[in-house]
Amino acid sequence: MAARASTERNRRGVNRVRRGLGTAAVLALLGGGLIGACGSSEEPNGNSADAQPFWDVAPGPGGGAAAIASEWYESLRSMTSAADLVVRARPGAVRPGPSLDPDPSRVDGDLYEGLLVSAIVELEPIEILAGDPPTGPIDLKLTLGFDKEIDFAEEIRELENAEPEEGIYFLRSGTVLAEISQNPVDDEVARGNYTVQPSAGLVVDRGGEAVFPGLESYEEEAARDSVAADLAGEVYADVLEAVTAEADWRRRNPAAAEAERERMLERFYVAPVT
Repeated sequence: MAARASTERNRRGVNRVRRGLGTAAVLALLGGGLIGACGSSEEPNGNSADAQPFWDVAPGPGGGAAAIASEWYESLRSMTSAADLVVRARPGAVRPGPSLDPDPSRVDGDLYEGLLVSAIVELEPIEILAGDPPTGPIDLKLTLGFDKEIDFAEEIRELENAEPEEGIYFLRSGTVLAEISQNPVDDEVARGNYTVQPSAGLVVDRGGEAVFPGLESYEEEAARDSVAADLAGEVYADVLEAVTAEADWRRRNPAAAEAERERMLERFYVAPVT
């Protein structure tokens, strides 16, 4: 089994590197401001020293209401090629996003029965790795909930006070998602914004460790066999290096990358589910 796992990782173009930090060291780095503290201090960015990491506060980056399919990739090349934009960034300013009270008759199921409430997070790019960035801000849409009775102002404040953390974002254009999903709710809410490639299109740097927020909540076999599951827990710098290499391949091989993108979109959004 160990040999098979190693072969799989090499096939995906990523050499497994054991973490240089133990669990205790990572916890100490992340939670040092919480243990034995008598109060909170202010960091240069205005957040308190004991602020929670942004993606521990934010709802899971699985695409929210706009996602009609989970995109589980078997290789980092496919994952990078299929993204509309790959950017190394930190979350920045947060503002209320579009809210919509849709007609439940337009969509199947009960998901949209309540008020769809979202937030917009303006990403602060460190480096554009692949794709063409917008001329304006890179706005990431997060779905906060589907409830007419809940005031989401507190959720917005918690996001504003969270500690920004660096991550690699594999983004799906809301405009593209609305077109391929052919869902009127997506069309009205998603255009002009991005969502994280569902369901594991974000890896964040937690004390040097690569963490895919929310990955552990998925139980399907495709999630367990995905490249995200392989990379989770690796050294973040090594994952960034591997993504950068695949982004370089995408730039050098635009036709092959576009063909892979089309193949993946057809697989996740067009091909019938069996």
